[in-house]
Amino acid sequence: MSLTLLWLLLPVAALSGYLAAKKSMRGPSGQKNFSSSKEYLTGLNFLLNEQPDKALELFIKLLEVDSDTIETHFALGSLFRRRGEVDRAIRIHQNLIARPDLSRAHRLQALLELGHDYLRAGVLDRAEALFQELVGLKAHMRLSLQCLMDIYQQERDWDKAINTATQFERYTGENMASVIAHYYCELAELAVAAAQPEQMNRYLKQAIHADPKSVRAQLLQARQAFDARDYKLAISHYQRVKSRNPEFTSEILLPLAQCYEACGQEQQFHDFLHKCLEEELGAVICATFSSELSQYISDPNDIHIIAEQLEKRPSVHAIYALIEFRYKDSVGEEAAHLSLLRDVVRQLLGKEAAYYCENCGFSAQALYWLCPSCKHWDVIKPFSGFRIIPEELTYTSALPHQLSHTPVPLD
Repeated sequence: MSLTLLWLLLPVAALSGYLAAKKSMRGPSGQKNFSSSKEYLTGLNFLLNEQPDKALELFIKLLEVDSDTIETHFALGSLFRRRGEVDRAIRIHQNLIARPDLSRAHRLQALLELGHDYLRAGVLDRAEALFQELVGLKAHMRLSLQCLMDIYQQERDWDKAINTATQFERYTGENMASVIAHYYCELAELAVAAAQPEQMNRYLKQAIHADPKSVRAQLLQARQAFDARDYKLAISHYQRVKSRNPEFTSEILLPLAQCYEACGQEQQFHDFLHKCLEEELGAVICATFSSELSQYISDPNDIHIIAEQLEKRPSVHAIYALIEFRYKDSVGEEAAHLSLLRDVVRQLLGKEAAYYCENCGFSAQALYWLCPSCKHWDVIKPFSGFRIIPEELTYTSALPHQLSHTPVPLD
């Protein structure tokens, strides 16, 4: 149904509700009904002249709040909010709440709708107060707690976010371990910025306790060990990322190479890369291909394995890596041709997204732990190969977002 048709039908529905209510009224009605009829004719005239806003304003004034029309008011308020006319939605819901004869169920619903209005308008303190009131009344608990978590994320009040997520988990039975771990990681990154390593370590331990598979917490732990020059501990953390979350192997290769080099164990890193190839992670290796990694991939057999995996998982990164391997041993005209081809593929790589959201299709050049598009945690993954994305998913360019954070730089 088109929006125009919806706006035309909505006042008609309001009119029907009003007339139904009028039929049940007692007492003399002659002049009053005649006056109302004139106003409704004026409203219908607005509709016929394609002035739906004026018609709606008139119908709202005429629509009395009673048991027959209360749902119509809620529908109007919700529709105004979706249209972006939040001030109108707020006015409708405030008027409902102010009525002393409103039933408890309808009052709670009006409080919930008004909270959504304020949240949409960005008036977070008022929205927070309303959702907290609903939680205190044990009403609309799931929605209220979800909205409170959203508010605390926007305000970066991670302690309140943790408490609310824990309460949501107890009430719904849903596993919030991953989200809670991210909240602790946010606190850990704040501790890093404040030069408080002990605090950071405490928050990371709480994050791992909440979610032992937290990639973000493990990467932060590895970075902490790397900065402290405890390279063996850093290697242990990085390898744990690969074993528990192999799709994030691309995030650890370069820092892991630096750790092995610092320990004088270059051969062990070569063995690690060969094991990755055996596990069909060639596309992942190519996704982070650089001069630092190329020195560890010189075995013709390894290059042959990458070529075979390229057939299974086409990747521009893999094409670039194979060109680079071939270019090192080329001379003369072949070298010139490969150099040109390499430059073209490098330009393509500069335009290719490095990460994508498996929930909504958002693509980006940087790793976001919270998707800026769909606002879900842990849904953005490294893009290490060719993927067929459903047409209904919309791709957008990466833009900074106040709730999205990249891990501490690893190199």
